[in-house]
Amino acid sequence: MKDPSYILSGANKILYEQNKPREYPIHGTAFLGLFFNDGKVVYSNAGHEIPFLISSDKGVAALSASPQIALGIIVDPYYKSYETQLNSGDILILYTDGLTDARSHDNQMDFYDSRIIADLREIRENMNGNFKSFSKTLLQKSLGFSDRKVPKDDTIVIAIQKS
Repeated sequence: MKDPSYILSGANKILYEQNKPREYPIHGTAFLGLFFNDGKVVYSNAGHEIPFLISSDKGVAALSASPQIALGIIVDPYYKSYETQLNSGDILILYTDGLTDARSHDNQMDFYDSRIIADLREIRENMNGNFKSFSKTLLQKSLGFSDRKVPKDDTIVIAIQKS
């Protein structure tokens, strides 16, 4: 098995080398997770938003991960891998910063800072077994918070539930 941090380091090396001749270098963020049948997830993060784990017994929490640099910025960054365990019914929420950067209609606060954890709890409590609407409901809450019909930035929400 390849370690996610090893894979991100390889991707960084390729991007960094391709950036050398560029006047405007390209960089990007990435979250890489390897999912196993027993529910184990081994993951690493290159500057991406930290996913949330919603578990039936522990509530809502961000995955453990220290801030790590985006891909393509420096020649040899250190990426660390972490492990978590998904149990039956647990939900892993992955998302782009378009969700968390949504600002209130008066431009005073980000969605992440004020609402996301409470909204994740509320959605989980009210989903009544309808997991398929989880991502859509979270996106709608973000749009409602910012009083917009469409996101201002690219926004992706992926919800993965362990059966």
